[in-house]
Amino acid sequence: MRPFHLAIPVSNLSICKKFYREILECEEGRRAEKWVDFNFFGHQLVLHEKPKSNSNTMSNPVDGHEVPVPHFGVVLAWEQWELLAKRLVSKNIKNSVTWYVEKWNAEILYQDEYMVVINKPNGLLVHRTKLAANVRIAALNILRDQLGRIVHPIHRLDRKTSGALVFSFEKETTKRLQAILASEGSVKEYTAIVRGYFPEQLLVDYPLTNEKGKQQSAITRFCLLDTTELDVPLGQHNTSRYSLIKAFPKTGRMHQIRKHCNTIIGTI
Repeated sequence: MRPFHLAIPVSNLSICKKFYREILECEEGRRAEKWVDFNFFGHQLVLHEKPKSNSNTMSNPVDGHEVPVPHFGVVLAWEQWELLAKRLVSKNIKNSVTWYVEKWNAEILYQDEYMVVINKPNGLLVHRTKLAANVRIAALNILRDQLGRIVHPIHRLDRKTSGALVFSFEKETTKRLQAILASEGSVKEYTAIVRGYFPEQLLVDYPLTNEKGKQQSAITRFCLLDTTELDVPLGQHNTSRYSLIKAFPKTGRMHQIRKHCNTIIGTI
């Protein structure tokens, strides 16, 4: 199910914030004086404070735009949003809010004179690639424009993977940091949720074939953190079982963790 966006009016923002944050334990996101958004079990819920009145409509300022409340929508990937916006404009669809895309800045975790580390969200490419030719936005050009200088990726994360992403400012630094990551002493650690019950410990030594048809060695060590079973039917099963795991790839092949998991038990 694709994540939904829902914005609703509330008469007392502070009371509602306490309910969603402390009772439902929803993670709080962006906020302003008159509104706040929450991660509502994977969906985006925005609470807008509305003064008591006889009017059924209102608006609140968001990123410099007067946004009507209530409203709802769906969360789309960038390329899907761009195609939809172009289609609506081409059909002369009128909207009370001018079409705009908020300029997203990377969350910087660490920076010095040699390197910068950002928190890459899932769904964002590290750099533009022929495999996703229709995507124009990537972490590399976002960070380059944000800092106003050239940056070089030290490593890569899959598009669907979130986590720490390292860039350098000079090519010589790039070579040194990549050598460190490739050394025996470096540890790459990933956390994932997979369907099914995972083994306690597992070492997978299973070669993978790249996009050019070349077979490459690939080694990943896994360990189980926790399991859960939900009373939600899945396929032929009456319940859904999931495992929280750690993955430690020794090699760095494309989609290595995902592919190794698929050979063992199930989908991430």
